[in-house]
Amino acid sequence: QSIGLELESLPFKDTGQETPELIDISNDKKSGVSDILQKAAKTLPEFEFSPKDDGTPQFLATDGGNITFEPGGQIEYSSSECYHLNEAVQEMVKHVNIIRKTLRTENIELFHGGINPWHSIAEVGLKMAKPRYLKMDEYFQAISPYGQQMMRLTLSIQVNLDFGDNQTARRRWFAANLLAPVMCAIFGNSPFAGSRATDQKSYRSFIWQHMDPCRTGFPNPEKLSCQEMDQVDQYLIYALDAYVIKLYHDAVVNNETERFITFKQWMTETHPRRLPDLDEWNNHISL
Repeated sequence: QSIGLELESLPFKDTGQETPELIDISNDKKSGVSDILQKAAKTLPEFEFSPKDDGTPQFLATDGGNITFEPGGQIEYSSSECYHLNEAVQEMVKHVNIIRKTLRTENIELFHGGINPWHSIAEVGLKMAKPRYLKMDEYFQAISPYGQQMMRLTLSIQVNLDFGDNQTARRRWFAANLLAPVMCAIFGNSPFAGSRATDQKSYRSFIWQHMDPCRTGFPNPEKLSCQEMDQVDQYLIYALDAYVIKLYHDAVVNNETERFITFKQWMTETHPRRLPDLDEWNNHISL
C-alpha cells in the first residue's frame, strides 16, 4: 500500500585541499548544518525546526517528511508515507534540492555515495554524542573496527515498504532478503575509503557484513525458506539472539567480565541487575 524513502548525504566544504572540510551538525559559531537550516527555516515554508524531546535537532517538512542527523554528521531526509513510487521520488528530490540550495549559500555541498571516501573514524569523531550513540560506539569498538566505520562514515538510500496482508508479507520478506546481495552488486558504489582504493566494489557492504555477526550480514537462505515459521517469528529469534548493547556498557561500568549477553540470556539467566522489561526490549529492537 505505501512506500517511503530515506536518503543520507554527507555535507562537506571544498577548501581546495586534497581532503574536503568536515561540517559540524551544530557549533558555537553557528556554522553547522543544523544552524544554517534553522536560520533558513524562519523564511522557508517547507521546513520547521522541531527538536526531539532529548534536544536532538530535527526539522519537520510540511509535506510530512523530516530531516535528522547521524553520528558522523550525515544529514538524512526521510519522506512521508507515499502511495506511489513517483510520489516518493518527487518529494525526496524536492526537499533534498532545497537542502542543497540552502547549504550552498555557505559553500557547503552534499556528497552521495556508500561511504565518506576521505576521512578516518578518528577525523570524523562522534558529531552527535547522544548517550545511545556513545554506548553503540563503545560496543562496536569492542567487536571490530567496522561498527564505528558504519556509524561515522557510511551513507545510504533506504526503501521502506509496508507488509501488506500476511501472504504478501511472507513473499516480500523472503524476496527482500534474497535480493539483498543482488541489490548490493547492482548499486555498489563505494570502492574508496580513507582516501585510498579498497579491494571492494562496495566497501559499505563489506562494513555491514563484518561489523557485528549477531546483527548484520546477508541472511542464510535455508533459514529464510523455513515454511513452518513466518517472518515475525524469524525476526523474533534473530533479535533474541543478538547481544544487548546496553548490557555491554553496564558491564564495562561495573567492571564485570561477562560483557556480551544476548537478550534471551538476560531473560533466562541469573544477572547482577534486574530482569528486562518492555522498555528494555523496545530499546534493544531499535538497535
